[in-house]
Amino acid sequence: MPASPQLTLANSDLPDKVIVKLPNATLPGCSGTDVPTIRMWPGAGEIGQWWSGCASGFTPNAPLEARVKLGNGKVTSFTLPETDEHGTTRFQWYGLPENGAGIFSLRLSDAGGRQADVVWRILPASRPHILVFPREIPKDADSEIYLSGFSPIADVKLGVYRIGDDGVAQNVIRFTVNADANGFVGEKFTVADDLEKGVYMLLAQSQPTYRFSGINTTATAVEFFSVDVAIEKKYEFYTLFLGRAPNMLTAVGERSDKIAQLATPSPPPTPVQPASTPVVLPTATFTVTPIPATDTPTVTSVPPTITPVPPTATTTPTATSITPSPTPVSPTPTPTRAVATTKNGVPKLFTLPADGGGRPVCPGTKASQRSICFVPTTFEQGTYMNIMMQGFKAGTRFNLSVKTPGGGLVRFARKANSKGFAEAYWYALNNERLGVYRITVVGGGKKISKAFKITKARSPHIIVQRRDGRAGKPVMISVTGLKPRTRYILARYVGKDRTKGEIAFKLISETAIKTDKNGGARKRFGTKAKDKGILFLTMIFKPGESTPLAKEIYSPGKMLYLRYPYAWGQYQP
Repeated sequence: MPASPQLTLANSDLPDKVIVKLPNATLPGCSGTDVPTIRMWPGAGEIGQWWSGCASGFTPNAPLEARVKLGNGKVTSFTLPETDEHGTTRFQWYGLPENGAGIFSLRLSDAGGRQADVVWRILPASRPHILVFPREIPKDADSEIYLSGFSPIADVKLGVYRIGDDGVAQNVIRFTVNADANGFVGEKFTVADDLEKGVYMLLAQSQPTYRFSGINTTATAVEFFSVDVAIEKKYEFYTLFLGRAPNMLTAVGERSDKIAQLATPSPPPTPVQPASTPVVLPTATFTVTPIPATDTPTVTSVPPTITPVPPTATTTPTATSITPSPTPVSPTPTPTRAVATTKNGVPKLFTLPADGGGRPVCPGTKASQRSICFVPTTFEQGTYMNIMMQGFKAGTRFNLSVKTPGGGLVRFARKANSKGFAEAYWYALNNERLGVYRITVVGGGKKISKAFKITKARSPHIIVQRRDGRAGKPVMISVTGLKPRTRYILARYVGKDRTKGEIAFKLISETAIKTDKNGGARKRFGTKAKDKGILFLTMIFKPGESTPLAKEIYSPGKMLYLRYPYAWGQYQP
């Protein structure tokens, strides 16, 4: 499976050439069943992602009528291509922004009265995604591009790369799109009209940026498509499973005698892409194309396009950090079954993917190269800037000073560890003054001074000062970007650190807090000597709701680097 994209620093611009090396893979198969069944892979997702679907157990060589209730509450109908001689057909579902997030339901039926149902949930985009629809574009046919999960009103640079047989992708077109107030883009993909026959990669560059496994550059999101040729299944496998949870090889779907259990989607669904020339149905905004047998139906959040898809293996993209190289960031998980909550609606247990990321590296350098860097240099109130000092002798002392917009001066010091690395954070708490600061670092024969800027919070944030402080010393938990003079619940959890799999966090406290006129609040919590190395998760909830508005992790006495970078200034959920 492809690994989750790893949050990292961006390259200065889209490169002219990119090396793409992905392992061969195929999509899940679409096997026959005795009774009508709908299956969709992966078992979870969010807006901006897509699903591979399989309908089986229906009348052979017969069309299927589909009725879909979308996440936005609207209902649409369309017709799927005829089943094969075994009563199966494949399709794809795309999670388009206009279809919304929420609970989706799909019912398929044939003229003989056979029918099956599936229900699934599509979450809001937790990170940026791109969808090209259809993924296989016939020459001179119309196509569309959808972006989701980007920063509101952001300018997004896009680069189209033609992939050669040797895996070398050459840039052929660069253009820019503008996200709306929700971070969405939906428009005609007109640049495809000028493309030659071939297979292409589409890279987006905005904020945040990631390292994707198998791709030797940084980007905010990635998509693959083709013009007038079939696209290799390894590319579909990559985007289908990229960043999704390891158990997502399991399909969403049940037999017709009972509705499928609700699955918790990680990434949002995306528009369905036809494997051959799409047929536009008058009854819906869906494009349906016959697809080779597959396993599980897909759900989408925008007008879905259904396309026949040949079976393929599933691959999951791997994220690699760039300068600095933070660990993969996963969206806030949604429980797949009921979870006990307190009277305030706060979950008593909460699970997050383990973050096995290592030490970050300053942009454009090697870990052994003496360097001091600050990432990022513009960040919101309620987040932090990471300060790295690398490649020095063990024990080197660094004196840091920060001049505030009001003329104040804050001084502190750090010492390089046995590997010659030291780090610090500048925490923009809820009452931190907005404006331009200047930081100066002196040590190891170097002196560097740099300006940085703190801006107003545009969304809820929770930050812990210090996230890696000494065990036994108190920490300050600050929330920002909330409604003014409003009551919230601040919850804290404890869990055991690990580098793989998932971590189960157990609730240890919930505290009612009320925000000030600026939508912020803070509270001090103690730690004990025995807490050293323990992971603490803190989240903010609206009373009566079990979905956190923001989260952060801290660990007394443990260097976290940029692991779990939920409050890092460059990370935008």
